[in-house]
Amino acid sequence: MSLLDRISLRKINSLVLLVIIFLLLSHAFESLLYLIGITPYSPSLRVTGRRLFIWVMIHMIISLYLFIRDRHANRKYRNYNNINNDTRIQMLSGIAIVVFVILHVVTYSLSPVNVLGNHMVFIHLIIDNLLFCSLLIHLRISIPRLMVSFGFLTEENSFDKFSYWTSVIFKVIFVLLLIAEVLYYLL
Repeated sequence: MSLLDRISLRKINSLVLLVIIFLLLSHAFESLLYLIGITPYSPSLRVTGRRLFIWVMIHMIISLYLFIRDRHANRKYRNYNNINNDTRIQMLSGIAIVVFVILHVVTYSLSPVNVLGNHMVFIHLIIDNLLFCSLLIHLRISIPRLMVSFGFLTEENSFDKFSYWTSVIFKVIFVLLLIAEVLYYLL
């Protein structure tokens, strides 16, 4: 059995997700430092964003393939409402992420953050926050599943507890991102 036969597409997708999380955190942290005025604008924000987009596209293609394959192969999963609801939410938030990432890139290309006109402030603010919401909703489901995939959540109720604390942490992160955006764009 070759190495490729032993590594599942789900594991590869999990590894891709780890790369995405690292790049996303890097991009978000660098953006946050810029928005609150600690660092000046850096072209590396664009570079990180481009790299992030490439990995997101890889993740999206693999996820879509797995979703379609599993949907046809295992009709019995339709009986598990929690799995189906989370999968639907994950799929819809993933679609929203793609839409808002494209809008994010287009609006920042047309009107970079360091040369904003008054009319673009609200557009940037709305698109960014809808992107943040979509990302956090998607990751709220993805990260606990990632932990299960790597075998970290094996104890009874560990998945539910981890999911709960992931949701709490993401709500705090969203509030911090919202505050940073409001401080930068409106004050």
